[in-house]
Amino acid sequence: MTKPKPKPKPKPKSKAQPKTSPKVQAKAKAKPKPKSRAKGGAKRAHHPNLLIVESPAKAGTLRKYLGPGYRVEASVGHIRDLCERKSDLPDGDARRNKPWVKYGVNIDNGFEPLEEVYLVSADRRRQIEALQAAAKGVGRVLLATDDDREGEAIAWHLAEVLHPKVPMQRMVFHEITREAVQAALQRPRSEERRVGKECR
Repeated sequence: MTKPKPKPKPKPKSKAQPKTSPKVQAKAKAKPKPKSRAKGGAKRAHHPNLLIVESPAKAGTLRKYLGPGYRVEASVGHIRDLCERKSDLPDGDARRNKPWVKYGVNIDNGFEPLEEVYLVSADRRRQIEALQAAAKGVGRVLLATDDDREGEAIAWHLAEVLHPKVPMQRMVFHEITREAVQAALQRPRSEERRVGKECR
C-alpha cells in the first residue's frame, strides 16, 4: 500500500490593509513642518515707528493707510486722572497728609508752581502696559491724538507715562484720509517743543 501524500499546510492569511484615501497618502509623504519657536524666541515683526491715536477705530483705519513701517495703537481715550483721595497714593508719600490732596491740585500755594497729582486710571493700566511694550524696539513714537485741548492733554499724559528711549513727536491731521495722514507725517512736531502745552 502506498502512503497518502500529506496535505500542504495552508498559508496564513495576511491581514488586509485598510485603504487610504489619496489625501491621507499625500499628507504622509509631505515633509513635516518645522516646529514653531517658543514665545520667548519667536521673531517679532519690526516696526520702525509707533503711532498712537485715541480711538481703536481710527487706529484700524490708519493701519490700512500706512505700510509695515508703522505700528498703530490706541490709547482708548484718557489714560490718567487727578488724585481723588489720599488712599490713592502709596504709603510714605508726603502728599497723603495734605488737605488739598482730594482735589489732586495744590490750591494752597496760589498755583505757583502748579502742582498736580495724576494717577493712571485703573481701567487703563493694561492698555498702558501694552503701549509701553509696543514702544520697545521702535525708532520713533508719534503721538497722533486729536488736535484740540483734550487731545493735547492725552498726548502730554502719554509722553509723561511712556518715557520712551527714542525720539517722540507730535503729529496732527484734521481728516482721516490717506493724503492728510501722509502730509502730517512729513511735518511732525518735536515732543520737546510743545506736547501738552496747550492743555494748560
